[in-house]
Amino acid sequence: MKMLLQTPVILDVDTGVDDALGIILALNSPELDLRAITVCGGNNGLEQCCLNTVRVTHFALKELCPAVAAPVVARGLNPGGKEPEGAAVHGGDGLGGISHRLAFEGEDDLIVPQAAPVVRAVLDHAEAAGEKITIVTTGPLTNFASWTLDMPDLLLNTVSEVICMGGAFRAGGNITPAAEFNIYEDPSAAAVALAFCRGDERSGPAIPITFAGLDVTHKVVLRRAVIENLAARHPHAAMPAFVRDLTTTYMDFYERVRGLEGCALHDPLAVALAIDKSFCAIEPLHVEIETRGEHTRGMTVADTRDSLPAKQNPKRTTGVCTAVDADRFEKFFLQRVTGIEAD
Repeated sequence: MKMLLQTPVILDVDTGVDDALGIILALNSPELDLRAITVCGGNNGLEQCCLNTVRVTHFALKELCPAVAAPVVARGLNPGGKEPEGAAVHGGDGLGGISHRLAFEGEDDLIVPQAAPVVRAVLDHAEAAGEKITIVTTGPLTNFASWTLDMPDLLLNTVSEVICMGGAFRAGGNITPAAEFNIYEDPSAAAVALAFCRGDERSGPAIPITFAGLDVTHKVVLRRAVIENLAARHPHAAMPAFVRDLTTTYMDFYERVRGLEGCALHDPLAVALAIDKSFCAIEPLHVEIETRGEHTRGMTVADTRDSLPAKQNPKRTTGVCTAVDADRFEKFFLQRVTGIEAD
């Protein structure tokens, strides 16, 4: 029997509803070896995001994949040193009002106070074992940017790629007309992360970085009728009802603002790219982050011109997802997060 070669992963989150779905997808994907989950403030304050992360991880491991080893969960930073809130989108607790239902004794003890030593330990182990780590970020890039300053050589030696849910390249933003939430929350960190991966300040090899932005994440949807029907047909299965309850508030938001009877699967798509890049078409572009514009702060500026100088630009190295196989991804996602095979 051929053994499955797993990809070692660090997942960096700001756990709201779609981060929670991304965590579950990562845990229940045998292609991934989730070594650590680091937490940034974003969809809620940092402390609530940490609690959400531990609770979702604990619940998913118990109900869906009990044979999987629990990853370390570590507290990172707040973007810009502030406590952002996404209550209008994700509910007051970041999990659509159900976070308290997932609480368990001893949960605080499972949150490591500082993420950087955890990341260093994971990377040190990988370096000693001759492994390469994939980093997937589904929140602001605050944590990753700090690691590029704390341990640049270790990252360069051990990280094979970085996959980010963030940005809006040919699409409009979801916070301002120009900016997507994760980039808008900490554009300076996004600029630092991008420049580091591209190798702007050194002559050594760059770390490949790919952005799954709103151009593709708004095209992948969990539909209300689908998850409600699945929960009704499998009343004794924990995960369909959990996903239904988790996403109700999130779907209500999408119905109000986009007329959508469902919700976008932003963060799960980024996680899925660590499993199978063919879910998306990815184009190498020169990308910069606008950090100061009055109307464009947080904008991901991609040079999509067809002129010869643009095509020959040596900074044309950032992977930008430009199209997605939505039907295939949605079926894959639903099976992995509910544990129920598609009919």
